[in-house]
Amino acid sequence: MMALFAELRKKKGLMWGIVAAVILIAVGLTLWLVLGQENGKAPQGGTRSTLTRPKAEEYMAENGEIVGTAPAKSAGTALTEAEALRTFTERGFTQYPLTYVYDMDGKYTGEQEARANGSARHPYYSCYYMTEDGVGGRISAAGSAFFAEPLSYLDQAGWEVRHLVAERATILDYDSASNTYYEIRPDPAALVLKQVRRIDASTLAGLTLREVDTP
Repeated sequence: MMALFAELRKKKGLMWGIVAAVILIAVGLTLWLVLGQENGKAPQGGTRSTLTRPKAEEYMAENGEIVGTAPAKSAGTALTEAEALRTFTERGFTQYPLTYVYDMDGKYTGEQEARANGSARHPYYSCYYMTEDGVGGRISAAGSAFFAEPLSYLDQAGWEVRHLVAERATILDYDSASNTYYEIRPDPAALVLKQVRRIDASTLAGLTLREVDTP
């Protein structure tokens, strides 16, 4: 399961999105365990993704052009829990818990809350946010690269539109199976990317969905 492109869509509200995500994760883990047992053994190490690296690259390429890769463990950009909490707090994201689900070996840990004194590093962190106008979304950090994912909405044809807000023209995604960061230049047909100088609470509060829809 990719860290970015496999998130639940068509959320009508933040709470419903959280509930649905929890249900999907629970179902996914159940299937993962059952399939592992059917193959003669239970999955080892608690990894959530079962894609090989070629499969992961194929999946990433469906969403845009891969312009670079880096092993998460040796990239030197992964934040400690304390660093991540401090950075998210400085950016104004304090409404909801900051969590991670992978360790630095790409092993699935289950959703864990980052600790203020935590020294362990994790390749990917995320939390929810909501503006005063009631517009919610998700903030994520792959390594030290931040991006925001406002709640998706439908275009005039009824198809779901994916949007991201990032601090550069590419996005950094994380794949746990290969324990690798992928830098991707999004395909506009798959994702609308809005570039801003800095992702923080005040910046997101000033963006409407229409502004996000305009690169």
